[in-house]
Amino acid sequence: MTVPGTNATVYYFQRHQLYEQVKPYLIDYEVENGFPRTNIIPEPHEVFIQNLRGVESSFSFDENGFAVLEMQSAMKYEDFDDKTKIKDVYLGEISSCLLRYFNARAVHIFDFAVRNLTPQKSTAGSMATDLSRSDVAMYLIRFKLRASFPTSSRRSRFTSVGRRCPISATLPSLSSN
Repeated sequence: MTVPGTNATVYYFQRHQLYEQVKPYLIDYEVENGFPRTNIIPEPHEVFIQNLRGVESSFSFDENGFAVLEMQSAMKYEDFDDKTKIKDVYLGEISSCLLRYFNARAVHIFDFAVRNLTPQKSTAGSMATDLSRSDVAMYLIRFKLRASFPTSSRRSRFTSVGRRCPISATLPSLSSN
């Protein structure tokens, strides 16, 4: 089966000696005093992006480092502005989905952030950066695991999972090139 896709330019960090001394960063809000919002030096790469529609089940977390899972939600678009609804409804739905997929004994959700185009609408409170784009995420996960679990339970397998989804049900089509 040929999977349709499109060519696109994506930007990766340029390998640079600066990052041997200073950690790359990106601040997603206006910074005062002229402090630079990023020290990332972007490097363009041409890639072929394939449309996963129709082949979602061919990916697994163990084999590919990600999986595409079906999950129904009682949440509506406007509910994602309500932090309490997210905690009471959506995080429980995610937990149930992950328990089934990983056949796990437990799922612990330590934190969440709804990424919006306008920083003032962020449900992450004062959190300024999208942790899924940052190597800070793994440090924070390790810190929270150590703080939350006694030494004896550290022998268990832990997996960090990021949830990305379009909130709108309408997705654009990818044209074949």
